[in-house]
Amino acid sequence: MSLPPITVDTLIFVAFFLLNIIVGFRYRGKNQSFREYAIGDKKFSTAVLTATIVATWMSGSALFINLENTYKQGLYYVIPDIIGTPMCLLITGYIVGPRMGKFLNNLSVPESLGKLYGKPVQAIAGISIVLRSTGYVAMQLQVIAKTLTILFNYEGPAVVTIAAIIITLYTLSGGVKAVTFTDVLQFFTFGTLLPILALTIWNKPPKFYTSNTYVPKQPTHVF
Repeated sequence: MSLPPITVDTLIFVAFFLLNIIVGFRYRGKNQSFREYAIGDKKFSTAVLTATIVATWMSGSALFINLENTYKQGLYYVIPDIIGTPMCLLITGYIVGPRMGKFLNNLSVPESLGKLYGKPVQAIAGISIVLRSTGYVAMQLQVIAKTLTILFNYEGPAVVTIAAIIITLYTLSGGVKAVTFTDVLQFFTFGTLLPILALTIWNKPPKFYTSNTYVPKQPTHVF
């Protein structure tokens, strides 16, 4: 199994992951408690929280799913998505959020449910979240594999495995603080590159070629 050739795309990809490692280890807490590891020290600014929420919301799987369904279904998919997503955020912010104040010192949703409904419910919630998160991470890695195949014309487990190890290392070492600031890096990276890509495509539209092939006319059946 050979690795992809060294190209500009490969160097950009490697540089992006190296920056994530540097930022992740730079902002990891030193001698932090488990509480600080899990939920941080609550000293994040509004700008940082906004950037990390946007970067987290625009996940790789959501991007692929939205693009695919928009292409296949058109406005039948776009209109409910445009209406449903803002409604979901508004309901969370104005209805659910204000009622979560008494749970701010809890480390997780299962802990909150355990205080309300007991240990069995807490255990069920914890197992469910672990299973859901495992599947979600697997989905993200699958998106990385598809992206690498498109960018580098390379299909293999090596680069995906390296990416998974990098993400796991800075997450385990730094906790939520490292994840938050790497999300900020990703927010500015994609917030800069996507408009540049859109402008490039707009200014240099692809050439369209006509085809000489045609569909033969079906014979008319006489009944």
